[in-house]
Amino acid sequence: MKRLDATALAEDLLHQQRSLIDARAAAMSRVAELHDAGRLYELSVWREVKSILNGLPFETER
Repeated sequence: MKRLDATALAEDLLHQQRSLIDARAAAMSRVAELHDAGRLYELSVWREVKSILNGLPFETER
């Protein structure tokens, strides 16, 4: 009987471990998506600032 309990416990722990691995993989995927989205947003903001700056007259002081 104890062997069956140990086997059931081991199977339960294995299932929990797999669930944690799946959750971690999903979280890392979301982090990558957010990182990519942040980089794209940063790039679009930089392009907008650059286009605004290109349209402004600048006086250089030397």
